[in-house]
Amino acid sequence: MWRTRRRRKKKRENVEEKDMEEEKNVEDAEMEEEEENMEKEKKEEMKEKDDDDDDEEEEEEVD
Repeated sequence: MWRTRRRRKKKRENVEEKDMEEEKNVEDAEMEEEEENMEKEKKEEMKEKDDDDDDEEEEEEVD
């Protein structure tokens, strides 16, 4: 009887531990994806800014 309770408790703890680990992995993956998206946006903004600067330089040369 006591063994059965201990086994059940141990199994329950293992399942809870796996669930927590899986949840952590999902959160880590989401954070990593967000960071990648932020980096992409930053690169796009820098590219747009460079393009705008190039356009301004061309306008100055035409004047």
